[in-house]
Amino acid sequence: MSWKPQSTPSRDERVRERQGRINRHLRERLENMKTAPPVAAVMGGSTSGKPIAKLEMLQHLGYMAIVKKLGYCMRCGCVPRKGQLQFCHRDQGKGMGIKTDVRGGWPGCAGCHHLVGTSGALSKEERRAEEDRLGAKTRAEIKRRGWWPKTLAELPE
Repeated sequence: MSWKPQSTPSRDERVRERQGRINRHLRERLENMKTAPPVAAVMGGSTSGKPIAKLEMLQHLGYMAIVKKLGYCMRCGCVPRKGQLQFCHRDQGKGMGIKTDVRGGWPGCAGCHHLVGTSGALSKEERRAEEDRLGAKTRAEIKRRGWWPKTLAELPE
């Protein structure tokens, strides 16, 4: 008997095979999601000791892009270098891996985003009041410019 080397699949064949495995896996997950009973996401630690149901927070990439398109920090008014302006989510109502409704967000430079969000320089009440003010100012500016997305419901003021 003589030994024959097996042919090695080409890169394209390996990529197609891998994509097929991924697609099968995704189809199986989708089928499992259709048959699994819905489970409410809850967060613990409420003052009553009972879990509180988390609301589905509205995320809209178009709105986030429009906020950044304003081009300046809503808090200090600076104009960061291109690509450095950040979309700042409100902190109230968020949790691990959960962002708050984008309609409460505002454009901020890295310094203001840190100051308002994580520095601890503002008390919880001051931070929430500042986030409310900046979010309302951002929404007003977007509406004034006529940039409000048609696919996004306005936030009741």
